[in-house]
Amino acid sequence: MHCGAVKLDISEGLDVTREERMEHERKYLNMTEVAGRLEVSGQTVARMIERGELPAVKIGRRVKVPSAAVSAYLERQKVPATA
Repeated sequence: MHCGAVKLDISEGLDVTREERMEHERKYLNMTEVAGRLEVSGQTVARMIERGELPAVKIGRRVKVPSAAVSAYLERQKVPATA
């Protein structure tokens, strides 16, 4: 171990449901998943990231978008209902 590193054994005593594990794994979406959620092309998602409309992180060669950012984007795009 390196200085200050603490090894934790989290395999015991945790009752993690499949849904909780999937939610954690879905914290970041790939470009295809974002495009599917927004019903746009992958190229449109790339342009949205370039314009700063969606935040993204690069992990190796892969670009990921926080799922919360996609939800927030959709909230910002809501059109007020007319009576």
